[in-house]
Amino acid sequence: MKVSVLGAGAVGCLIGGLIRRADPKVELCLMARGEHRDRIREQGGVELRGPWGSDLVPARVGDEWSDIAGSDLVLLTVKSTATDEVLRSAAPFLGAATVVSIQNGINQHVMRRYLPDSQILLGVTTANMSVNEPGCITHHLAGPTVVGPAVEGLPAGGFATTVERLWLPDMPLKWCDPITSIQYNKIALNSLSYVSSMSRSNYTLECLLQADWRHHVALPLLQEGFRILKAAGIRLKSTPGPSDVIRLRLGLRLLDLPLIRRPIERKIAKHGNPRLVFSVEQDLLKGRLTEIDYVNGELVRLAEQHQVDAPLNRLAVEIAHDLERREAPRFLDRDEMIRRFREAAGKGGGR
Repeated sequence: MKVSVLGAGAVGCLIGGLIRRADPKVELCLMARGEHRDRIREQGGVELRGPWGSDLVPARVGDEWSDIAGSDLVLLTVKSTATDEVLRSAAPFLGAATVVSIQNGINQHVMRRYLPDSQILLGVTTANMSVNEPGCITHHLAGPTVVGPAVEGLPAGGFATTVERLWLPDMPLKWCDPITSIQYNKIALNSLSYVSSMSRSNYTLECLLQADWRHHVALPLLQEGFRILKAAGIRLKSTPGPSDVIRLRLGLRLLDLPLIRRPIERKIAKHGNPRLVFSVEQDLLKGRLTEIDYVNGELVRLAEQHQVDAPLNRLAVEIAHDLERREAPRFLDRDEMIRRFREAAGKGGGR
């Protein structure tokens, strides 16, 4: 079996690498770029670090789009901004491969320009991983990957081989139809983590566990997102694993209770807390455009479509685009972020 990864960064390398790690007969082709690509080529594969330790998983680097020809499974993990360009270039070589999109935002309308519905699977991963150095991926937070068809009700049987291949011991797989209920769960969740990333704050210690950030940023932002999704008629489904916006919303309210909060703080003090790294932070550090338009911007788009106010998500988009235009350092002070969200909530009623 041949597996190719379009956009072999953290997500693509980890999932593709775990597939190859589980089955040494798999041929893994990584379409990567820059120092990351060069390091993978030099060491003959990608290094994966996680609960299993550290493994160098054999892989070859693709230099031309034709290198993906003959693939049975293609993981589409490019930035959402590049989806159309990449698929336009890759389409002549995709053949009958099943293409699994694991991206931020809603991109199925773009995929359907180049592929029939029978070759498209949409995925959301609840795990957290990062490229901590070229050629090396660190798996920070465990969680399953959820996949589903591009069209609601499309028989799952046609994707049986792909689903079987994607079920991994270190990253279990779940099937969900309609998958949009999970995609928007992830969008609502990321709307929060993206804002924390723009101040380069520790998501758990400096945001979720801090009352000022919870009450003036997190809860108002989530409440606005839930209000928008309700107006749009989108019903969220809970995602398995820790990365679920429905449970997070409830948990944020409970953190005001010392009985709930203090055991968490003691556990972190004793065992430490891995710092979760999100794509917005990495993009701002490297001077790249972020995917804010596909997360908070998607909620703004829905709000406009259904005539709902979205001052907080609109503010998040404005801040991100302002930071994209700045020279380094490209982050906003945490206290300044809180102040601006308090002002926006007061003006727009985003409570």
